[in-house]
Amino acid sequence: MVFSSLYFLYMFLPLVFVAYFVCRNNKQRNAVLIVSSLIFYAWENPHGFCCWFSALLSTGCLLWGSVNSGAAELQLFVPQQQ
Repeated sequence: MVFSSLYFLYMFLPLVFVAYFVCRNNKQRNAVLIVSSLIFYAWENPHGFCCWFSALLSTGCLLWGSVNSGAAELQLFVPQQQ
């Protein structure tokens, strides 16, 4: 999808505006903007979106594992010298 396409101007953008202004708090509005931007970028290149999503998922799993293991910060898997 391109910003100057008719589908974006007459379908996508008005739907996002309506969904944005229907939401009452900022958390919901941010969620609407994130989801709509993901749909916008995935429209042209779904394969690139899958690569981006898998990188986000793996980073999230690493962060979740480091927080739940009691580590103070994210540790990289680098062999230590002895």
